[in-house]
Amino acid sequence: MGFCKTASVIPGLGNAVGSVTELLLGAGIVMKSCVGTAGLVVLVLISLVPLLKALCLAFFYKLAAAVTEPVSDKRISGCLKGLANGGMLYVKLLGYSVLLFFVTIALTAAASGFIY
Repeated sequence: MGFCKTASVIPGLGNAVGSVTELLLGAGIVMKSCVGTAGLVVLVLISLVPLLKALCLAFFYKLAAAVTEPVSDKRISGCLKGLANGGMLYVKLLGYSVLLFFVTIALTAAASGFIY
């Protein structure tokens, strides 16, 4: 910022140097935003696989509880329902942790983006 103001005082070259400096700072901010956005996309892609695995596991436990309820003891189907509920809690926990990590990275990228 100091260099931009100092260089803009030079007669003849001031406007050109000031414009180039602002252009370079703007390009740096755009690159930094792109890297932050790419990091968030990679985070979503990495966390999607375990989240879907846990969701499928909870779904199949709930399906097993529904299938075994008419033919088995109520304690076995109750156990499977409890496993399904625990699986859904695990899915919620994973989702909240990914969301908080996402917000942390987004706020860090946004807070450090102001160079001016």
